[in-house]
Amino acid sequence: MLADVAALHGFDAAALERLSAVVVAPAPAAGGSTRIDVKQIRQALDGARLNLAEITILGAARCDVSSTAPRPPSSPRVDADEPSVREQEALRGSSPRPPHERTRSPRDGFLETRAVDRFNDPVASMREDSLSPDTLEFALRSHIAAWTADLGGRVDVRFGAAHRPALALRSPECRFVIRPRDATAERVGMVWFDVEVQREDKPVQVVPILAETTLLRPVVVAARVINYGQEITPRDIRVEERPFRKLGDLGVTEAAAAIGAESRRALRPGDMLRPRDLQSKPLVRRNELVTVWSRAGGVVVHSTARAMRQGWLGDVIELRAEGSESRFMGTVSGPGTVTVSEQATVLSRADGP
Repeated sequence: MLADVAALHGFDAAALERLSAVVVAPAPAAGGSTRIDVKQIRQALDGARLNLAEITILGAARCDVSSTAPRPPSSPRVDADEPSVREQEALRGSSPRPPHERTRSPRDGFLETRAVDRFNDPVASMREDSLSPDTLEFALRSHIAAWTADLGGRVDVRFGAAHRPALALRSPECRFVIRPRDATAERVGMVWFDVEVQREDKPVQVVPILAETTLLRPVVVAARVINYGQEITPRDIRVEERPFRKLGDLGVTEAAAAIGAESRRALRPGDMLRPRDLQSKPLVRRNELVTVWSRAGGVVVHSTARAMRQGWLGDVIELRAEGSESRFMGTVSGPGTVTVSEQATVLSRADGP
């Protein structure tokens, strides 16, 4: 059971009882031994439907468990008035010694299991500039900073108090190889790292570290009420730093991308602008009188028409000739300007809506 190979700390009574009863591996035969590693413990915890995110495994990566050999049968003289050993144990309320016991390997040591703190310990928010550069925590923070450098802004990193012993490991006594558990996962939020700790003349130990990473990035927010369809001006917006734990929540990061665009929804002061909230200003609006340049042979004809819908540069829109019901198609070529080619499609009144 787990209680035979690990020291359990930081759990309430119910969780402690449940963890202690988790079967990790069959007991070795009398006089034999077996090796238990971290992978087996994780599989056993997962099989018992325990939340691995709330459990941190510290210590050596493996330990040896051996069973004592049975004593040869003997017939010692027992005084009739003196109770036997089994009777003495029963009188004391103790149970006989189990057939196996945990033993410490001179190379590996014991595994230690602790409950994960909820990121509210002072060590969690310690700034990198106050850390010793030879600690694992400094190495982890530096690794995360380089890993997220292309996201812009800055990244705040916090660790749970349960990771304190591992984060305090130092080089050159230890060498660290840091890898994210899932290199394709999002780099902000709750991120697991597997750290290989290498010591001289000792087996490599893999230490799992859970980091809470928050991206702090300047984004564009509304400085005052912005109505639907309103053209955004510099006075309508401001830039301020906001925290993000999902990259998909990131808004517009450059004020220039918002100025001159139209809002696709009503915004209140403090609302963050997202790319889907903006659209470029149309060059031609519906029902607007526009200038039409038509080419026929070498002749250029200037006229006016009414746009049947709004359009942006290069859009082909339907137009209605001013003073008649004839309709034709033209290409938006500038603000309030449409160009009609020689092959322009002319729509009869019956073809119109």
